[in-house]
Amino acid sequence: MVSCQSSQQRVSYFSGFKTIQITDSSRLYKSDSPQTYYLHYRPIDIDMWYPADSSPTDSVLVFGNMLSLFEQRANFYTDSHAGDGFSTQLAKSFTDFFHCSSVEKILASPTQSRKDTKAAAGKFPLVLYMASYNGMGYENIQLLENLAKNGYIVASFNSMVATQAI
Repeated sequence: MVSCQSSQQRVSYFSGFKTIQITDSSRLYKSDSPQTYYLHYRPIDIDMWYPADSSPTDSVLVFGNMLSLFEQRANFYTDSHAGDGFSTQLAKSFTDFFHCSSVEKILASPTQSRKDTKAAAGKFPLVLYMASYNGMGYENIQLLENLAKNGYIVASFNSMVATQAI
């Protein structure tokens, strides 16, 4: 990791993770829907990794938690159950690729992120991460975790395209 600080000045943190959900009411997502419909305006999920302090009660995220975000968001953005089973299907493809013995091992593999843990005190630089076309904001989770552990806040955005022309 490149840094302007000497190695003696660098502090290592834990990687905190949380999702912030907002709506961009200046942009339509499902233009033919009523204004009161939850997908009428563009929803935005911002996945945040940040330098964190650790406590014994922290919940360490497992890889299955990250895969389930894909499933949950597929269902949310399509207002359907189209994403049901995605987590298991993706984990199965990983077991085949990595020659792992079970889907459960993949889903239970710990990440370096702690869910909604207390942020470390101080000021930290902000990195904006934009996912690849139609990608998820956590597609490079190890990079994002390492940035947080090295004192950066990362705001990661999904790349999504409305299901219809606006």
